Amino acid sequence: RAVALACIHLEDRTKVHTVALSGGVWQNQLLLRLTADMLKKAGLSVLTHHLVPPNDGGICLGQAAKAMHELQKNSYKKIGGYE
Repeated sequence: RAVALACIHLEDRTKVHTVALSGGVWQNQLLLRLTADMLKKAGLSVLTHHLVPPNDGGICLGQAAKAMHELQKNSYKKIGGYE
């Protein structure tokens, strides 16, 4: 309930209507369902994990994606003669 109320309060202040529930705590299906239900009833859009785990596996994927982005960005600089 505390998470949902905080998100609802922030939505009023920021006008951001989408909440991403991400992190290991959201492996708890009861907590995830109850929180998402409260947020949806308040009119917020809720994003949750479907293909990637919400815990360390998801963090690793994000780190890998960031590393790939940096590698690609740097290789484009070298090819274009910027470095």
